[in-house]
Amino acid sequence: MDGRFLEKNQNTGIENYTIEVLNSLSKEKNLNLVYVSQKESISKSLNYKNYLEKNRFLKHLYSFLWFFFFSHRIVNKLKIDFYFGCQGFLPLFLNKKIKKVLTVYDLTFKLQPKTMRLKSLLIHSIFLKYNIFMADFVVTISKSVANDLMKLFSIKSIVSYPFLTSNFKSYNKKNISKKILSLVSKEKYLFTVSTIEPRKNLEFFLDIFNNLTRNNTISLSFVIAGKLGWNYNKVLNLINCNNKIIYLGYINDDEKKFLMKNCLLFTFPSLYEGFGIPIIEAQSFNKPLLLKRTPISIEASNNKAYFYDDSKSLSNLLSNYTDIKTIKRSSFAPKYKSIRAYKNIFLKDVY
Repeated sequence: MDGRFLEKNQNTGIENYTIEVLNSLSKEKNLNLVYVSQKESISKSLNYKNYLEKNRFLKHLYSFLWFFFFSHRIVNKLKIDFYFGCQGFLPLFLNKKIKKVLTVYDLTFKLQPKTMRLKSLLIHSIFLKYNIFMADFVVTISKSVANDLMKLFSIKSIVSYPFLTSNFKSYNKKNISKKILSLVSKEKYLFTVSTIEPRKNLEFFLDIFNNLTRNNTISLSFVIAGKLGWNYNKVLNLINCNNKIIYLGYINDDEKKFLMKNCLLFTFPSLYEGFGIPIIEAQSFNKPLLLKRTPISIEASNNKAYFYDDSKSLSNLLSNYTDIKTIKRSSFAPKYKSIRAYKNIFLKDVY
């Protein structure tokens, strides 16, 4: 499998989903997991056999070039039955005898191309499109992505929903910064967690929020957590001009859970997602959800949220935030069903 995500120590939703899937699969006696990477692993999340790039020149090549054009040299020497494109891509030139499994997390490059950096757009437009057709098995993380994949490429896929672990809501208070502990003790706040980039639609949301606080229509603070992505200057300017907005940058999992548990409302204004894992995380804490209406947000929340379509509907919801109550959902996608989608591929004789 593709082990490049273990070369960094700040995981996003995709990496966390991958780690949970792999940890579950590793418990299968008939399944051996190994990964191939360009550099030494930083993350300690997985302890499987790692086949490293040894060529000095290739170790320092751009990651995407090494992956697509050179990583097959290592893979093809291994005695493996499957290659798992767990990060949404497959190397080119894989041995034809190796069955290729690809997880497609989203189709932003087709549905929201203007929200992507040019480099990322080109990589997805060229390589992901090709990978989709070269894969023997395609897995998606929502019915929405599966439907779009069928409409755009006539490719059938298996759905494996992101899931919450049994201990998701537990956290270690020792891992929470004093700043966050102090914030929670003093503020009533609206919370969101996301990378700061155009697709997350924070600029639109902040415009409305700033207007309401300027007019003293809303007394809530707005806490934003997440690393900087790209094209974020306008968002930072909107944050800096309002002392009711608190930007924390990247936070660890314990801090995220603590902030979710104690927030008054959770919002996720993203224009497009493959699923939107923070939505179900917030629901697990029984938090009211304020979401941009999209097919994904409706599916991920199981339609148990308050949705807005434009500035007027968002303004009305925020102005009347005290009326927004939790709409409980009865169940979440069970872990065993999500994992079974992969087991049915890798261990088809088991089921």
